[in-house]
Amino acid sequence: MNRLVRAIAAAWLAAAGALALAADAHFPARPVTLIVAFAPGTGSDAVARIVADAMGKTLGQPVIVDNRSGAG
Repeated sequence: MNRLVRAIAAAWLAAAGALALAADAHFPARPVTLIVAFAPGTGSDAVARIVADAMGKTLGQPVIVDNRSGAG
């Protein structure tokens, strides 16, 4: 039983380490598109533009707000 627990723990740690190495440190590498399911000029559009501005500053990438009526 003790060997089984150790083997499972070792496999879990190896998998976690592999996932950490596979993570891309330069994400996102291109502009982010934020899709808003309402028409431009609505309250949702205004909030999305405020959020996009904050996201752009945090990510260091431009965030584009794309209004698509009926996208939701």
